[in-house]
Amino acid sequence: MLEYLQDSSLFYILPEDIETAGIFKLRKSENNTMTLFGKSPIKLSVGNNSEVFVNSNEGIIYFHTVIKNVTENIIEVDLPQDYEILQRRESKRVKIGCPVVIKKDDFEENVMLIDISAGGIKIFTKNQIQLNKDYEVILNFDNLDAVFTFLPQRISFEGEEDKGYLISGQIVSKSPKDKIALVQYCYKKIFEQSNRE
Repeated sequence: MLEYLQDSSLFYILPEDIETAGIFKLRKSENNTMTLFGKSPIKLSVGNNSEVFVNSNEGIIYFHTVIKNVTENIIEVDLPQDYEILQRRESKRVKIGCPVVIKKDDFEENVMLIDISAGGIKIFTKNQIQLNKDYEVILNFDNLDAVFTFLPQRISFEGEEDKGYLISGQIVSKSPKDKIALVQYCYKKIFEQSNRE
């Protein structure tokens, strides 16, 4: 697995209690143990059984691990013997098809969320919105409840019967907890889809 990692690879460690989740980078690997560092304070505890998602040269790597040691901003986990590469694209989009709310100052609108990834969304709306302006998007569906900043970057007009606009753009987390919740949601959906194929 290590041969697939980049200097920028992030380890999303997701225990059963998402409140203790964290984002880490690889510090070193030896004796079948990986040493990872993140921001203090670390809420993970020794013995936490966790899912791990890692972006890599080959796509998203997924495996399970148990936290072996926690010291300040450092954790140790076993180097996985078994892992899966879920996809070849780092931020694969997941089809959703449910309403969400976008806001900016006095503007508020219900829009249809077409798809989502760990870094962006595509929406359908009856009214055009401004490109390259920050909006707040509230994602509240399934088990996801998070707020992001939405930066629309591409727009196209959809015509004939159901006229409106398809708008794609980047989303940026307002908190690490929301980013982790979104990453976990997307990766779990991708995992579910890959198992159905």
